[in-house]
Amino acid sequence: MNKDRLSKIFKGLAVCAGYAAALFGLLAVKAVLILLLCMALLAGGLRACLTEHASPHTRREVQEYLEQAYPGQDFTVARKYYELPNEEASLTTIRVWDCWFEDMPELVFHVESAWWGGGHFPAKAGYDLSNDVKTTLWDYYLNRYPGSLDAWTVEDGRLTMEFTSMAEAEPAAAQLQEFLDWYDAQPHALRAISAVCELGEMPLPTDPLWRMDDWFFVEHNLPEDNVVGWTNSYDHMTGRCRWILYYYYGFYNIPGPDFTAESLADFGRRTWVWSCDPTHRDYPNFITPMGEQTALPYEEWGPLLRGVGVFDRRVSFGGLYELLVRLDRAPEGTPERFAARGEDGCLYEFSYEFREPEGEEEVWYYLRDGERCGLEAPILELKSGPVSQTTGLWFQYP
Repeated sequence: MNKDRLSKIFKGLAVCAGYAAALFGLLAVKAVLILLLCMALLAGGLRACLTEHASPHTRREVQEYLEQAYPGQDFTVARKYYELPNEEASLTTIRVWDCWFEDMPELVFHVESAWWGGGHFPAKAGYDLSNDVKTTLWDYYLNRYPGSLDAWTVEDGRLTMEFTSMAEAEPAAAQLQEFLDWYDAQPHALRAISAVCELGEMPLPTDPLWRMDDWFFVEHNLPEDNVVGWTNSYDHMTGRCRWILYYYYGFYNIPGPDFTAESLADFGRRTWVWSCDPTHRDYPNFITPMGEQTALPYEEWGPLLRGVGVFDRRVSFGGLYELLVRLDRAPEGTPERFAARGEDGCLYEFSYEFREPEGEEEVWYYLRDGERCGLEAPILELKSGPVSQTTGLWFQYP
């Protein structure tokens, strides 16, 4: 009797355990399904938030894109596109359409739909449209220009000009203005690309001075915007070239064939202000006499040194000469070649002729009691030993 009851009890417990297991299993399945659903919703939400255009564009979207970008122009978009590899996103391809102006079918440009972004969370990503209509038009008309651009190097649609004087810059600027005036009158002409003015081979190195190369961007803006437009590119270009030459001759403190001594001095005062404001990183914040602890008041050195050429906290040999003259340190010679006695009792000599070839490079130097001290260029850091010794001052930066 007891055995039968125990058997029934165990059977009942087994049935209860089965129901319980089934219930827990069902709850677990539901939990997994709910979790998957939440993950799907989250992924969808993130995609919606972080993806602006999840699929490649259609032909209709390309047509609308061109109409919005260039209103009033009549375009034709090829019915079929082709695909190119996307080096920026290897799992996708670039969809490309050939396009043309209805009245110029021979001029084919391209619109691309390519995947972009998504490299850093939560950066947006998606397909974006771009076109090469501006460069295509520029190249098309540049190759068909009936006038002369012999002062310029034309390569890969880029105009480049080297100059060493205003006598070279002004004719090139006139040619550029004539070309832009012609270009502006051509059908569908858009904004010009750019012209590059570079200072050519000069007696003293220009490499340490990055401002000696100037990207002259020719922007198509209205005169009232107070920026350079096609109608005044001649004035803008000659002004930029003149500024570059002023900077070169002013920094090295040597005569310039295009400028008077007075105009170079005036340029120096307007360009190198010797402010102690830390936002002007070229100039020292404090100047302290060697052997002393107290810095000089700005009023004693700021106005005095204004106009001495400084670039990247450095001065040229000629700039150091001017510093010594203004500080009454009595250098012997000229900015091109001079000597000065240092606080250490040594004789320091500087000359723009102190250079010699070393392989394909040129090595510069100055003399300290007749011993050569090598330099990469005839330029010295303001806080360097030869500047401190000859001026008797510590030039201090933050």
